[in-house]
Amino acid sequence: MKRNKIKASSVKQNTKRRKVLVIAVMVLTVVLVAALGFFARDMFIAKKIDNTTAKTTKTTKATETSDKSKTAKPKETPAPTQTPQPKADPNSGYVVLDDWGVRFKPSAGDTFTFEKVPGLDAYDFRTQRQTDLGGDYVKRNKDGTYMCKFHRIIRYAAGTVDAARKPGIVGSINGYDYLHMTPQAACGTTTAEQQVEVAENFKVNALLKTIEAKQ
Repeated sequence: MKRNKIKASSVKQNTKRRKVLVIAVMVLTVVLVAALGFFARDMFIAKKIDNTTAKTTKTTKATETSDKSKTAKPKETPAPTQTPQPKADPNSGYVVLDDWGVRFKPSAGDTFTFEKVPGLDAYDFRTQRQTDLGGDYVKRNKDGTYMCKFHRIIRYAAGTVDAARKPGIVGSINGYDYLHMTPQAACGTTTAEQQVEVAENFKVNALLKTIEAKQ
């Protein structure tokens, strides 16, 4: 009897163990299936997201390309080439001695002529009206100087003009003194010519006093 009881108890325990094992296997199976399901779902969602992202990227690039085409700047028209304007001559309107680097300001309407004196660092000045008188006003000596004595301006190194003639200095420029010498006698042979000569000499005298450095 005891043996039968022991066997029956042993069978019950084995059956119970089998049930527990079956239940455990079933639970593990369910858990495994659920895990596989979740994994498959995550993979599907991830793939869908990747596809959506790829499509969005392509659309964005296409839109950017389209926007760039639309917003492309038109070609700029080159500015017209401007012709440089010549600079105004600061010595315009002056009587200029280029080799001396000086100039004189004539009165409006007056025209003057000048000529280098042979053998001297000097110039003779007269008005155009005196030249137009002709005759002795345009005759020359053998050395090339005019027979008539005109207003003369002589250039000396600064400080070398003797004291007696210093009152005749009309300017000191760039290391030189400029001495003005006036004619001592009339050149005209008629009263009319002499009257013209006197009037024109006043103009030359006024001109030479305006000496200044050339600009």
